[in-house]
Amino acid sequence: MKRTFWLALLLFVASRLPVKSEHPSVVDATSLKGKVMCGYRGWFRCPGDAANLGWIHWSRDPKTITPKSLCFEMWPDMSEYTAEERYPAPGFTHPDGRQAELFSSDNARTVLRHFEWMRDYGIDGTWLQQFLG
Repeated sequence: MKRTFWLALLLFVASRLPVKSEHPSVVDATSLKGKVMCGYRGWFRCPGDAANLGWIHWSRDPKTITPKSLCFEMWPDMSEYTAEERYPAPGFTHPDGRQAELFSSDNARTVLRHFEWMRDYGIDGTWLQQFLG
C-alpha cells in the first residue's frame, strides 16, 4: 500500500513538472534551416460540402463510394472532428454498427484542425499544393 501511494505521488508530481519544448511557439520564417516541413494537399471532397464535387480523392468515382471504388488505404480517425466536419459514407459502418464518416478539405474548420495537429506535433511549416481546374 505504501509503495502504491509513493508511486502515485511520484507520477502526480512528475505530471505537473514543466516540459521544455524543443519547438519555439513562434517559427522563424526567415530560414528553413532546422525546420520540419511537410506537404499539405487539401484535396479531399465529400457530397454536401461547399465544393459539391462528390467523393473526390476518397473514391475513383466521385458520384459514389463503394468498397471497389475506394482509393485510400486507411480510414481516418474521425473522433476529434465536430459534427459539422463529418460526412456520412453511405454503405460503410464501423464494427459496432455506427455510420462511418469522412472529412472534406473544403471545410475551413477541418483545415484549421489539420494545421493545429501539425503545430502540436512539431511541424514548422507546410508546402501547400492547390490544383485548379
